[in-house]
Amino acid sequence: MHRAGEDVKNALLKPTEQAHAELQTAFDFFNRELFASELPQCLITMNRKPRVRGYFSPNRFIRTDAETTHEIAMNPAAFATRRLVDVLSTLVHEMVHMQMFVAGKDARRNYHNKAWADAMEAVGLVPSNTSAPGGKKTGERVSHYIRSGGPFEKAAEVLIETGFTITWLDRYPITSHTDAGADGAMGAELMQRSALRLNEDPDEPEPQGAGRTMAGRPRQRQAARLRPYLRQGRITARKWEAMNTGGQI
Repeated sequence: MHRAGEDVKNALLKPTEQAHAELQTAFDFFNRELFASELPQCLITMNRKPRVRGYFSPNRFIRTDAETTHEIAMNPAAFATRRLVDVLSTLVHEMVHMQMFVAGKDARRNYHNKAWADAMEAVGLVPSNTSAPGGKKTGERVSHYIRSGGPFEKAAEVLIETGFTITWLDRYPITSHTDAGADGAMGAELMQRSALRLNEDPDEPEPQGAGRTMAGRPRQRQAARLRPYLRQGRITARKWEAMNTGGQI
């Protein structure tokens, strides 16, 4: 009965309220479960910054009374092609950056230091510049993978079992943000109905001469031809992207 009531409540929310309330709920949950509620509140935004799933920016916003707050940005173009647990891991990744800043252990901009790597391990996310075992744990561009049975995975399972989800997905997702192909992706059902447009952005027309593959086909035509293979699981998202971009990932 409670769940049905929550569904009705969510249906009545405005899209902005719903999207940001969900991210705030996830932040508060992980702050409590993984950080002992020690992280300060921040402003969670959505930003399609290229080549990133999310980022942390300290003291990014200021109020009229000169009070500042940190920003955690999430890239909505990285939602539909990833599992919910993977998107949540990005949020926690950025929360660890906040933890390091608050503790005075942050490194120079864009650098992932050992203190950050150790803090990531503590919450059950293993740093890796390849997003897989064996990658470098420190450096300029470092992602992570989820440790099986670790604190994050256990906490995320509890949150997801409550019925938590991310309701609004970008219709134009980017496959370079995909963790594990289309398997279990939040937008998998929409992808099967061709409701999503992979690697297309209607707001950014390609400059003249750009967007062509090695075979000479326009990128969007190539994408349309290969998209069914991705939906059917006959190629992985990484392979699809390599074919679509002429082998450059």
